[in-house]
Amino acid sequence: MAIVSDRYNLIFILNPRTGCTATSEMMLQKMEGYWAPPENILDHNDKIEVQSKHTTATELKTHALIPADKLNSYTIFTAVRNPFDSIVSLWTKKRYKYVGAKRTNPNSIVNLIKGYDQDMDFIQTHTFSEWVIEVLGSRKNLAVNTKHVAGTNHVLKFENLQADFSAMLQGLSIEEPFTIKTLNKTKNRDAGYRQYYEPEARQLLEDKLASELETFGYTF
Repeated sequence: MAIVSDRYNLIFILNPRTGCTATSEMMLQKMEGYWAPPENILDHNDKIEVQSKHTTATELKTHALIPADKLNSYTIFTAVRNPFDSIVSLWTKKRYKYVGAKRTNPNSIVNLIKGYDQDMDFIQTHTFSEWVIEVLGSRKNLAVNTKHVAGTNHVLKFENLQADFSAMLQGLSIEEPFTIKTLNKTKNRDAGYRQYYEPEARQLLEDKLASELETFGYTF
């Protein structure tokens, strides 16, 4: 889903692991926001084609999920995060958080996204660096942030989320103060991401994500 605020002419694209739950909750409660689309769009195999929570701006346009006049006139924004850090959080969630949902909830994204459950099975029996090298290393077009940035016209950084959000609102002449609280923080991971990486895994991601790292100004 994206969050739409007609009052403030905003559309928020929820890029995973970038404080998107906290940002969306604030917009729902304080900015008269609402979800679009309201639920997942499934393909003919009952797998997710368009995620309700992490819809991209491209998908909103392609599937006509938001009227064209709003897509053309509203500020469409998202947030990005250092890919090295984001990938550690993804692995941690798959290793710990989503295990119960995989076993007990057939409607969880874990069971509706093609290949997600197999990836989780691999993670249970392999180290972080093994997963990076064998699974992420096999993907031809690996990206962490790029898909959710496409079609937006303003990008915040997770590492500076509140300040970036406030600066965006100020630039749009929205004067009310809005505070983004910390929600859905990843558990079962160490605070620093660098310690997870063996040299080969780090080098692989530096090569595969070189364009994205340069575009958003991130390094290891």
